Amino acid sequence: MNPMLFMRHLPTYLRINLSPPSCVVDMRDAYVDMTRFIGILLMVIGHSYFIYWFGGWWPGRIIWSFHMPLFFIISGYMHKQRELSDVFYHGIRTLVYPYFIFGTVALFISILKYGECLSDALYLLPTANSSPAYNNGRTIGPIWFLLALFWGRFYFTCVLKYFRHFHILVSLIVTCLAFSIHETINPPLGLLNGANALIFISIGYYIREHGLNIVIIIATLILYPFALLYSGLDMAHIAYNNVPLAITGALGGTMIAFFVAILLTNCPLTRWLSTYGKYSIQVLCWHYLIRLYLRDHFEMTTWQLVLFVAAPFAITYITSKSERFNILFKYPSNPSTINTK
Repeated sequence: MNPMLFMRHLPTYLRINLSPPSCVVDMRDAYVDMTRFIGILLMVIGHSYFIYWFGGWWPGRIIWSFHMPLFFIISGYMHKQRELSDVFYHGIRTLVYPYFIFGTVALFISILKYGECLSDALYLLPTANSSPAYNNGRTIGPIWFLLALFWGRFYFTCVLKYFRHFHILVSLIVTCLAFSIHETINPPLGLLNGANALIFISIGYYIREHGLNIVIIIATLILYPFALLYSGLDMAHIAYNNVPLAITGALGGTMIAFFVAILLTNCPLTRWLSTYGKYSIQVLCWHYLIRLYLRDHFEMTTWQLVLFVAAPFAITYITSKSERFNILFKYPSNPSTINTK
């Protein structure tokens, strides 16, 4: 029996397809976008002192256990197999391009506001590796995610092309390999971060194709607290205390976020909030610049913290409404199509 089709042979009552029910199938994108919104909101909160108001270390550990894997799992869930050249070119336009746009702006902020050495700032951008071990304790910041997603999507397209029936196994091997060598090998442009994310993309694709059986759902949710206790997960640094538990915890946290998104379906604000999930990359980029500019001012008052969290969403609301700002986040395939009116 094909191991990837094993779940299809389980009794129907033991299988759950995580796509929305047929009566609300048109809401699938809203569910996914709402889940993205939850993830990006947790990321912004995780970069502020808000987490210490709710018990300090624990809220931060919960957030970091799944909020970045969530985006890779969703990427796999929404994956559509295309030619490698199409995936590569589309990723250059929508992920690599904004990485260098906002990374360059951050470079000037670092030089002009903080007096950073030009050579150090220039070195950090192409390395794209957020691990302090490689950059004298300095990191590129949250935009490491853009190149990791670019390479993760590209790698997964290759894996699915040549190892479709064993994509989870191959992805797990590649992820473990990246984890094993990252302390001794540091390739530029986030190559290892993308390999590290491959297992989560593969899991998302499997869920879309086969669903999850109820036994796995319950087992994952039961193991989630143990993952929080005994396994740290830091995708930016490719750091795991326990790889199996970290992956299990990431899946458990993502499923909880997804179920919360479904429960919020009837909330009047859901449609509006899910829009920020659709533009989560814009939120990430604006948050990156705000966080860098205010990096010496994190001990804020309550209202300052509220503004810190709300600011990237407010800016995204404005930029997403204007065609003029598209050039910051997506390089046009035909520059003449830019709306200059």
